[in-house]
Amino acid sequence: LLKHRLRGLECLNALSLGQHLPPRLFAPEKRGVRLSFVLRALDGSLAGAPHRELAEVLIGQRRVHADWADPRDHLRDRIRRAVS
Repeated sequence: LLKHRLRGLECLNALSLGQHLPPRLFAPEKRGVRLSFVLRALDGSLAGAPHRELAEVLIGQRRVHADWADPRDHLRDRIRRAVS
């Protein structure tokens, strides 16, 4: 509890001095990479991009060219999950 209060005071102090909040006070979001992927996929999907095009942008053309037709559909499934 004391740590949280100290963090709050540090943030308040930084803001009152017109500074940015210190990044060291905020742990990185563990799901950040996944959430970023999903957000980019949804944005592309809402813009009307087909799944394969989304995969090429998000995963890379070389990998999509090599694995898109894989019978296990792991790349297609990854894109489907991201936009559903």
